[in-house]
Parts: sequence; C-alpha cells; structure tokens
Amino acid sequence: MLHELSEHGARIRHKLPIPDGAAGALRFGVSDSDAAVDAEAVVAWTHDSGTDDDKNFPYVSGVTLRSDSANVTRVLDILRGRSLAAPISELRAADRYILKPPLPGTMEGVGPVVIKDLSELGARIEHSEGVKPGNRGLLSFNVPGQPGLVSGPGRVVWSRVKTLSSFEGTLLYASGIDFEMPLPHIRKALTQLAQQKIASPDVESLRIKMRIIQSKQEKLRKAQHE
Repeated sequence: MLHELSEHGARIRHKLPIPDGAAGALRFGVSDSDAAVDAEAVVAWTHDSGTDDDKNFPYVSGVTLRSDSANVTRVLDILRGRSLAAPISELRAADRYILKPPLPGTMEGVGPVVIKDLSELGARIEHSEGVKPGNRGLLSFNVPGQPGLVSGPGRVVWSRVKTLSSFEGTLLYASGIDFEMPLPHIRKALTQLAQQKIASPDVESLRIKMRIIQSKQEKLRKAQHE
C-alpha cells in the first residue's frame, strides 16, 4: 500500500518485514488513466508502524526509486488534480530520523556537538557553547564503520538553553540546523545509519503529518461538493 510519494522515493505499508537494502519492482498507477510507474525500489529502512490503524499492513518502509522521475511526476499531478494527494512542502520538507545513540560531531563556530536527529535538509544538535541564530558553519560527523567524514554546510535556525548537562555541569544548548538544500551524501549517510539501526524515522512526527494531510484532503473533498 502506497502512503507517500515523491519523485525519488516512497513510503509503503506492507504485511511482512522487508530487510534493509532489499530491491524489487514497485508498480503503481492511477485508475482510469494510463499514468503508471514501474520502478526498481531499494528499501532504505523498515519498522513496525506502531499503530493499530491498519493491522493488515503492520510494517512501514521507506524506499528509493530508480525510475524516470517524469513518470512519477505525471502520477502525482493526476492524484493532486483529483484531490487524492496533498503536497506537504509546508510541513517538514524531508523525513527526520532520530539517532539512537546520538552521533558525536563538530560544527564550525560551535565546537563539539551531539547530533540528536538528522534529515537531508537539517539536524538537531546539542552542545555546550551558546550560538546565535544565523551563524553558519560546517557540520561534520562519522558514520560508524565507514571511512571519512560526512560534512554539510549548515545555518543555525534556532538555539535555546535546554538544561544543565553532563558537560561538567555547564548549560546544555539545543539548536536546529538548516542545510538549505538536499545533500546527497547526507542521504547516503542516513541510509547507512538506518541499516545499522542507529537512525529510525520520527514516527510521531509522521503521525502528526498524516493527520494534517488527511484533514486537508477532507476539506478539499467537502469544498468540491458544496
């Protein structure tokens, strides 16, 4: 069952667990239309949905699509035209992954940091030195077991005191970092972290996002029948 779709990936619900890295054909289309996609899909992550809303499909997976994006775009255009799909650009623009355990890293102008969650477009970090919103610097970290640093230029969007911390009794700050554009090497790092069970999708945010989308779709349907 297809739940979310973009030009380069999808989120699907299914009956049985699928191992990370598994590849197979994902086929879908729009009824009463010749718009269809037949693409190779590679599983980036799989987890239990954590909800009872559909016991027939208890697992959720994120997949990357290897297909002509024009075919996906055409399907999306038709679905939006029929009010069967709602854009979520006004919500989180990229899936956020919770990191457990958090990853140590560094950020220019901040110093040592701990990365609590990560997406292709940003991160949430904790650190012992205060920083002002608008500051820019390179956020860097290692993926366990992988050579080299993963780095991305980031901008501090917000920062606040969180609590007293284990940093020798000093204040602990939390900050939101914006990468400003999708970074392919961050996406690759997220896939590797998901395969190691370090990164997992922020399920609660996904639930909230789905409720907002469903509410907007319902309003669209009602407006069309008035």
